[in-house]
Amino acid sequence: MNPEALLRSRPARWAGLVAGVAALALLAFALREELSRGDVDGATPGALAVSLAGFLLFHAGAVASLRLLGGSPAPQVWAAAQLAKYLPAPGAALGGMVHSAVVRGGTARDAVSLTLRHSAVLLAGALLAGAPSAGDATADRWGVPAWLVPAVMVAGAAALAVAVKRPWAALACATAAWAVLGVALWAGVAARDGDAFTVATAFSAAWAVGFVALPVPAGIGVREAVLLVLLEPSLGRPGALSFAVLTRVLHIVSDAVVALVFLVVRRSGA
Repeated sequence: MNPEALLRSRPARWAGLVAGVAALALLAFALREELSRGDVDGATPGALAVSLAGFLLFHAGAVASLRLLGGSPAPQVWAAAQLAKYLPAPGAALGGMVHSAVVRGGTARDAVSLTLRHSAVLLAGALLAGAPSAGDATADRWGVPAWLVPAVMVAGAAALAVAVKRPWAALACATAAWAVLGVALWAGVAARDGDAFTVATAFSAAWAVGFVALPVPAGIGVREAVLLVLLEPSLGRPGALSFAVLTRVLHIVSDAVVALVFLVVRRSGA
C-alpha cells in the first residue's frame, strides 16, 4: 500500500483517534495523582468549561485562517491534522493535512503548499502571541536580557510571514485565535491567578516549541516542560504543573471533538 492510500484508509484515521484517547488516559492518570495530592488548582467544572470553550474557539480560528489561505473544505483538512498529530511519526499532522486536501480534490503540490503555509501562519501567530511570556522567565533562568527571547520570537514570526508571502489576514486571524485561547486559559484553569499577561501568553509560546519538535507526537512532554519554565515564577511549581496537565487534557479533548465532528461522523455531502 502506498503512503497516500495508507493515509486515506479508515484505519489510519482511527489510529490517530486511538492514540489521542490513549494519551488522554495517561494524562488523566497523572491528573488524578495530582488531585490526590491536592496540587491541582482551577479544576472546577466551570473553569474547565471556560478553557475547553477557548480551545474550541481556537480551532474555529485555525479553520478560518486556513480558509483565508484558500483551503477548502477547511474544517475537514484541519480535522485530519488533529488525528494525525498523535501518531508517533515526524510531521504526521502535516501529512494528515496534505492527505485530506488531496482527497478533497486538490493536487499534491497545492496540498503541500497549503499545509506548509498554514503551519507557518499558525506558528507565526503563536510566536507573536507567546512572546510576552518569555521575557522575565528566560531572564531569571538564563540571565539574558528580558527583551532578547521575545525579540527573537517576533523576528521569527516576521520571517515566517515573509516566507509565506505576507498572508496578513490569515496571520491576524491565527494570532487572535491564540490570544482568545490564552485569555480563556487564564480565566479558566489558571483561576485568574498569577500575572494575567504572562499566563495568557504562555500556552502559545509552549505550543510553538512543541510544534517544531516534530518527532514527538503532538509535542507531548516538550510543551509541558516549557510551560513549567514560563509559569513557575508566576504560578509556583504546583500551579504551573496543574496548568500544564489540565491544558494538555483539554487540548486532547478538543482535538477529539473536532475529529469526531468532521471525520468520524459521516455527514451528508461530506
